[in-house]
Order: sequence, then structure tokens, then C-alpha cells
Amino acid sequence: MLHEVMGWPGPMTHRQFLTWMRWLEEEDNHPSRTDNYLMQIAAEVCRVLHRKPETVKLSDFVMKFKRVKPMKTEEEKKKALKESKRRWWSLVSGENK
Repeated sequence: MLHEVMGWPGPMTHRQFLTWMRWLEEEDNHPSRTDNYLMQIAAEVCRVLHRKPETVKLSDFVMKFKRVKPMKTEEEKKKALKESKRRWWSLVSGENK
């Protein structure tokens, strides 16, 4: 468990859990040096395969992490799926965002 790794006594408290979640959000949204190299490699591969390589930017490969609220209805799930497919198709087909 996390409290054992961190050296905290006893089971993890709610406050410790919230602190850990906040730290993960901050850590994931600040890429390391290795992450930057991997983004550069991915960008170059994409440029080689893309119809318009000049349109591919390194910033396109920065992943942002955030907490999401769980979806409540089937309609919301279908809408999110449709939007996700639209985004992926625009990236794969080379259409502008």
C-alpha cells in the first residue's frame, strides 16, 4: 500500500489519499525529460506518415491528465463515444482539428 511505501503509519487516511491524487495530477501534467524525447520521436514518426508534415507539432503529443466525472446515462456514453471516434478519425485521416 502507498502508506507503507511513503512510511506513513497505519492505513491511508482520506486526506492522504486526496493529497496523493493531487500529486499524481500535477506529476502527470509535467512531462519529464524522457517524456519529451518520446514525444519528439512520436512527432517525427507522425510527420513521416502524414500528408502535410508541416502541420504536425510537438504540442499535439502532450498528454493532459485530469479527473473526469463518471457518466450517468446511456445517452451521455453514446455522445462521448461518438465524439471520441470523431477525434480519432480526424487524427488518422489527416483532417484539421
